[in-house]
This record gives sequence, C-alpha cells and structure tokens, in this order.
Amino acid sequence: MTDSEKLPKGTRHSTIWDCKQCKEPECDVRSCLITDSIQVHAGLRIQEQSPDHPKKSAKVEVLNNSSTLWIRVEGYGDKVSQDGSGAIIGVELWEGQLRVLAYSDINDEDCQTLNMEKSNENNRIPD
Repeated sequence: MTDSEKLPKGTRHSTIWDCKQCKEPECDVRSCLITDSIQVHAGLRIQEQSPDHPKKSAKVEVLNNSSTLWIRVEGYGDKVSQDGSGAIIGVELWEGQLRVLAYSDINDEDCQTLNMEKSNENNRIPD
C-alpha cells in the first residue's frame, strides 16, 4: 500500500507536489502536516550541478513517518508505486544501525541497502 492510499480521503491533491496544508498548487509552505503520523516537506527543488550538462531541475518531497525518512524526486519512482507517488530513497534506523534504502531501478522490486555505521562520528580516527 502506498502512502497516498493510507491517507484519509481529501487530504491530498491529484499530485504530490501540491501543498498539503493550504490546498493550493505549488505552495511555498516548507512543512505541511497531512496526518498525525506523516509530515511532508514540500517546495524543495534540486538543480543540475555540472556546468557541462544542460540545465535541469526536479521537485523534491521529503516524507517522515517517524520510522523512515523518505525522499521523492519528480519523475522517479519504484516498481510497486504508481507514477508520481514512489519514494526512491529511505533513511531509517534498523536494529540500532542507520541505513539508507535506495530503489535505483524502477523495474526491480528490491532496494539496495547501505549500512551507514562506518560513518558514525564515534568511529572517527584522530589525525
């Protein structure tokens, strides 16, 4: 079941990029609460960084359901979600360890899991 299927009827627009609080398309509100358990940060955008590549940008939505932080990027998705509603990156704590989940292939139901514990600041070796 996708996040949009779990939400009460009437709390979402037809696209994920519309404001969930004021119900206006392309609202500049940075944080909108749509349920008691899911917080959405809308109005974010990433842009092409390479000067050798044509300019491109994409809207980004970050969802937090208290167990996993999910990132949606306009035009990208995962195999089991409908177009426009899939989150391709997740960050979560699992069995006491921080990990990143990445759906790098829209035709593959499985995600890649990256354990982030070696990047824990407690593991830093002094110079």
